[in-house]
Amino acid sequence: PVVLLEVGKSILPRMTTWPYPNLEIAHIEKLGLDDVGFSEWRWLIETHRPDRVIYSKAWVDCISWRLDLLLIMLRIPYFCWEHHPTALSRATSVWTHIAHFKRVLRRSVHLALAKSIVCVSDSVRRELTSRAYFWPKKAFLVYPGIDMSAFCRSTELRQAARSKWSIPPESFVVGTAGRLVPHKRNDLVIDAFAELKRARPLLLTHCIIGGVGPASDALKAQVDRLGLAD
Repeated sequence: PVVLLEVGKSILPRMTTWPYPNLEIAHIEKLGLDDVGFSEWRWLIETHRPDRVIYSKAWVDCISWRLDLLLIMLRIPYFCWEHHPTALSRATSVWTHIAHFKRVLRRSVHLALAKSIVCVSDSVRRELTSRAYFWPKKAFLVYPGIDMSAFCRSTELRQAARSKWSIPPESFVVGTAGRLVPHKRNDLVIDAFAELKRARPLLLTHCIIGGVGPASDALKAQVDRLGLAD
């Protein structure tokens, strides 16, 4: 059996149907991993007695030194599943220098002691290994799996979306959705769309990029520079 532990906002237990009979869901109502005490982690480990632990993290700084220490003491290997790295903040004072050093040290020790680090994209792997937090051979690239049976083509939804965005039914649409950050490389989508427009000038085309993030202004400037705003 597999135990899936949520820390923070409860999401999975709200699901009315769960297709995995050998998976148990546990939940800790805390703001983050650092708010979970050593005794709570010990109770969870002793209750479920895992052979190994996998950190599935939203970003690399989702770390609990208490859990790391407990796992090392009990000789239970842990693995890190990294979705994206966190940019280092600029140190502007003595106190921020100290906080910056403590954060880097904790992150480096956490990754160095992990059995393996699984990265969901090559950009995540390059970013983490370039900062020398751990031996690069420990990092593996595994793209997230997608259950395609959960998706279906809907003519009604397609027509409604095109009507909402004033896109003609015959237009060829290129689209992507996600956070607008540099490592997502939305700029390549815009470049590819510009090349498509040049190669097929008579083809009616539209490009939709959905999301928010710090790269928004740069992407808008790129669109204007390539003459794609219309």
